[in-house]
Amino acid sequence: MKKLFTFQILLLSVSFFADVYPADTLIFNSTILKDARKVLVFKPHNLNSRDSVSILYIPDGAYSDYYAGCISGNASIEPMLVVGIVSDRRNDLLYVNHASEYLSFILDELVPEIEKAYKIKSRILFGHSFGGGFTLFALHNGRGGFDKYIASSPTPIMGLTDTATYLRIDSLLVKDIKLYCSYGSEDMQQVRKWCRQFSDNLESAQFSHIRLKMEIFEGEDHNTSSEYAIVNGLLF
Repeated sequence: MKKLFTFQILLLSVSFFADVYPADTLIFNSTILKDARKVLVFKPHNLNSRDSVSILYIPDGAYSDYYAGCISGNASIEPMLVVGIVSDRRNDLLYVNHASEYLSFILDELVPEIEKAYKIKSRILFGHSFGGGFTLFALHNGRGGFDKYIASSPTPIMGLTDTATYLRIDSLLVKDIKLYCSYGSEDMQQVRKWCRQFSDNLESAQFSHIRLKMEIFEGEDHNTSSEYAIVNGLLF
């Protein structure tokens, strides 16, 4: 069984560093979306194409400079490429709207282009709020496209908490993956409600390929919990 499930209250001190990864701004014209997307690529200093590198994809990329700042210079986290895709949040990230097309754009158009210049160690998806809901949606629909899924205060997830669905996903996986989910003890009511449902449903599930961890950040709300989630999620 490849599963680690903990449900705990944790407060992690996060340091911020002035030495943030330098960023390139790219414009991708998507055939799938029939639209252009701005993509911010934050590169660790001295990274070159001969290096084996992990890549962190952030589908709600308007905030990717903040998250790159949370992890750059943190000695506990390996240097990694951070790719933030600037989205139309409601249209792109909500599974009741056009999340399927947005996920296809990421996996079928963006990922091959970004990764053609690097040797890839691992591919990670991180999202907060609507982005967290999209992260769980991507696990359900993304053909195992990522090695780790970090869902911070995910919403909405009403249709993404069913135990049988996660067992089916696990049975179809051909590699081990990690799934990390967190929220704040003072988070929005619907986030706390559905994350509790998510943890209750999956607590006793027996997985072969999914390693799962859930954390609650005591005293943190919907806006403040994400900085802890990205660090702890990457360290998981």
